[in-house]
Amino acid sequence: MLPDVIDETVTVDRVITPKDLLTDPAFAGPEYMLMKAMAGIMAGDPARLEQPYAVQLSGLSWSGYRLGAGLQVVSGDAAGRQLYVMSHTGDVLVGGGHGDADKEKFAGVKAGDQIHVDNRKFLAFCYFHRHHIMNDSQFDGLRVGGKPIYAQHPIPLMSPLMGVSYTQGTTRASCSGAPHPRLVAVAVPGDHLPGCGPWRTGRFRRGGAVPAPVDAERGAHHARLAAAVAAAGEQHLPDRLHADHRAGPRRPGAVVEEDVAPASTSYQYVDGQVRLPATAAERGGVQPVVSVTANGGALATVSVGEPVTLSVQADTPAAGGTIVSVQWDFDGQGTYPYSDPSVDGTATSVTLTTTHTYDAPGTYFATALVSDPPRR
Repeated sequence: MLPDVIDETVTVDRVITPKDLLTDPAFAGPEYMLMKAMAGIMAGDPARLEQPYAVQLSGLSWSGYRLGAGLQVVSGDAAGRQLYVMSHTGDVLVGGGHGDADKEKFAGVKAGDQIHVDNRKFLAFCYFHRHHIMNDSQFDGLRVGGKPIYAQHPIPLMSPLMGVSYTQGTTRASCSGAPHPRLVAVAVPGDHLPGCGPWRTGRFRRGGAVPAPVDAERGAHHARLAAAVAAAGEQHLPDRLHADHRAGPRRPGAVVEEDVAPASTSYQYVDGQVRLPATAAERGGVQPVVSVTANGGALATVSVGEPVTLSVQADTPAAGGTIVSVQWDFDGQGTYPYSDPSVDGTATSVTLTTTHTYDAPGTYFATALVSDPPRR
């Protein structure tokens, strides 16, 4: 980890505004694209367009990990202000902070001022889980022979702003103690939100905190398959909103008022991986299970202009709805231009075939998007 550490005081070469990012040719390169996109959003407010938004620093270590690093101004009119690296490109660092510091950002900072860049706390946070493991399967990879690999430390006091992830029986929605006796938890494999994986919900189920089964939804009702390369088995996960709709706001009411158990998804959590059964009947839950083939296999190699037969098999579990649409994206661009007209919204299982030709050489990912109606 030592090459990642930054702990040094460097000089400000330039203070940069959103207007600078949008108009200065020095920032014309593609590496500044995302930074300029955020500056463009800020451009809608004339007052923010001229706000000191980023700094360009000289002498900063190139090997250190910059995202999340602390930026404390140590000289000049803004001395003492504490910010953090929210994004960066090269030696240009965008800062953000808490309270007034976030509003002021780099206001008052001038070229020649000194800034202390220190990422030790951020790196410690990244490895926090290693040193605070729980008696839960999600931490098995950090144990050998039942004993922690790394030294363990007492759990520090944590902020309730985003939940207390290391307290048994606590969720992001209920930060002060045990959850409500009846809880529907929607956990989507592949979810980018921290703490939302199905292994989190398993903790409540095993601990007996929730009498009704926990709704650990699969969420992956899309299947992606290579039409020309060996990428079979890769799944295209939908956004979380669909899974939330499938659980539906009425589900907690049914659990609490009518004692109706939510449709739980079967899965195993082994060696840090979520393993799902292959069929809808075994998997349960409410979302379709989808598989796709190209010319009958996981991949197909064809000549330009040669038709490729794409097939999709989709099934919904017992608690799921009917299949209301099957759409195809032939080149992996996410546009889904073709909707199969034979789907009438009445079937719980479909096997469909279509053909497509590619007019240029390349590698293409054909994706089937199978939808069932959300619960409201």
